[in-house]
Amino acid sequence: MNYWYRTARLGTLLTVVLSFQLSVSADNLVLSIEDLFRKIENSSTDVQLARQDVAIASMRHRAECDGGLPDISVDMEADYLGNTFVLDRDFGNPTRSRMTHWGNSVSVSVYQPLYTGGELSSKIRMADAQYRIAGNNLASVKDRMKMTVLQSYLELAKNLNLLSVYDENIRITEQLIFEMKARASQGLVLSNDVTRYELNLSNLNYDRLTVVNTIGNLNYSIISYLHLNESDTIVPAIEFNRINFDAVPLSEWRAMSRQKSPTLRYFDMQSAKLKANEKLIGSEQLPKIGLCAGTSITAPITTHTPVLDKNLSRWFVGVKVSFTPSGFYKSNHKLKAAQLESARLSDARGNCEENIDRNLDRAYRNYIEAVEHVTTQRKNVELASEHYRIVERRFNNDLSLLTDMLDASASKLDAEMRLVNAEVDVLYYYFQLKYLSGTI
Repeated sequence: MNYWYRTARLGTLLTVVLSFQLSVSADNLVLSIEDLFRKIENSSTDVQLARQDVAIASMRHRAECDGGLPDISVDMEADYLGNTFVLDRDFGNPTRSRMTHWGNSVSVSVYQPLYTGGELSSKIRMADAQYRIAGNNLASVKDRMKMTVLQSYLELAKNLNLLSVYDENIRITEQLIFEMKARASQGLVLSNDVTRYELNLSNLNYDRLTVVNTIGNLNYSIISYLHLNESDTIVPAIEFNRINFDAVPLSEWRAMSRQKSPTLRYFDMQSAKLKANEKLIGSEQLPKIGLCAGTSITAPITTHTPVLDKNLSRWFVGVKVSFTPSGFYKSNHKLKAAQLESARLSDARGNCEENIDRNLDRAYRNYIEAVEHVTTQRKNVELASEHYRIVERRFNNDLSLLTDMLDASASKLDAEMRLVNAEVDVLYYYFQLKYLSGTI
């Protein structure tokens, strides 16, 4: 009963796995890490939204630059004038004055700012800083999305390699079961030994199915980030045997982070924006000077008695000076608040540097450890494979026990899985260093 139950269970697992492989083999999409990053920059929704923010900030910057252009206003008016009366100083003796009832007015004025106390230049600098902040945010979003998708990508590569390890071990186990059944028919091996290996095969197939399901989840996660077809199957193009990154000292990673980290660059750009805001607040205490010119035509001429039904044309050119004394006592607290905000931003930047240094130190140590781990695990795989071949040869010559074969097989599987994990860790920690330093 147990044998037939295990056989039915194994058949079900194999059917599910085969169905999955047939369904995902339709549209294989081989992607290197460079291809992955390129698709993220072109397809990620978060990146597209950040690009739109850059375009909006660019238009706002141009709008502030347009503030230096002359202001031109045109006014046109047509109206109906009621009758007028002339009264004595005691409001008596009203006398009606002849009045034309239709009036019109056309005026054109031009104002060109010459000096605004720094208001115009401050607004331009603030808009420019906001534009650069938006561009820096775009770079930050790209880096974050690259690291997020790369993590799924490396996990996918890890599980695909694990799948190949399971497939190889399943193949070996099936071959052993076939040989053991032949020996059992000759009375050289107990049927209980065959059952133990069949149980091992069933466990391998069950674990393989878990890996297959994980691969499906990771594949869907990546194609959703990249907006690919659901039928696409991502195939990571990573040659683990050629992993050989140059050992960059930790001090260089820190130096690169000071220059290229989007997080630190944000503080620098925000500081420039706050300084421009301080200048803008200070401009409230300074006069504004500009050139003005204009012309107008009005009718009738109501300043004459009786009213003249004629057009009066005037023009002027001059200098306009405007000043608001209340700015001296209304802007003081705003200016102090802006200065305190700048000081706080400087402290926040220092705190951010410390956090980046701690994360870089942790990632660097993990990276060095992972590199050494890969070297060790590659040697362990060679030893485990050689040990398995020796035990297999001895078992075929009836010089070792079945338990020796089981132990050798388990050791080989464990060594191969550890190697895959170590190789993926090297890539992950290396790109984490690049992410933290702003060079990914």
